[in-house]
Amino acid sequence: MSLLQKNPHLAVRKIAEEIFIYHRQGGFIHSFNETGAFLWEKLDECGPAPDVLAQHLMESYEVDPVTARADINAFLTECENKKLLTPHE
Repeated sequence: MSLLQKNPHLAVRKIAEEIFIYHRQGGFIHSFNETGAFLWEKLDECGPAPDVLAQHLMESYEVDPVTARADINAFLTECENKKLLTPHE
């Protein structure tokens, strides 16, 4: 996975435990549940480093390493496919 960053063309709002993202260029809204919102916020702290994100997920949600890594890979792939994360400039 290449070096990624949050897409600068997003408007992000947190409501309760969920995050809603409006992609201004794409014209669509995406939402993350509590776990996705947790990971989205962790991206600001540690970037899209799968091992670091998996460690945070294991500590906060008590999941095993295999599940955490699979969840992180799915999360990052979804973000990249929806252009929520873009190549670092």
